[in-house]
Amino acid sequence: MALRAAYLRMHRETNFCLLTNDITADQFVILTILKDNNGITQQLLTEKSASDPNTIRAIIRLLQKKGLVSVRAHPKDRRANIVRITTKGSNLQKICMQQLGPLQKFIGSLFSEEEAGKLLDYLARIASGINSLVITRQKAKKLKKLKNISV
Repeated sequence: MALRAAYLRMHRETNFCLLTNDITADQFVILTILKDNNGITQQLLTEKSASDPNTIRAIIRLLQKKGLVSVRAHPKDRRANIVRITTKGSNLQKICMQQLGPLQKFIGSLFSEEEAGKLLDYLARIASGINSLVITRQKAKKLKKLKNISV
């Protein structure tokens, strides 16, 4: 419960900090990923954000309506979309990053440098472990479908 409580409180506080820019924490995450990886597929954006395709699709639509991202068909794969951050989106991401500075500094002040490093390692381990669990579950579902088809 402690991990959930910490996540929800950070998420709510981030949303509060970004309120004046009419952007949510989730939208900010997408803009930040695009700032560092501009021109990536929607599928890769989904993976990098640790989200699901439906949520990412909805966020991209909202960001597109606000003129913060653009979406184009992939030149080699018509099933895929390429998402790019616009100049307006990049400028807003910078502003939001500055607005979140005090919150990030406060959270950082709760830990020593060593503790912060360990915390990030532990969180990465949790994310990786759960990702492995999900992949294993997906493989099991596919195998079950194949067995049902071949019977």
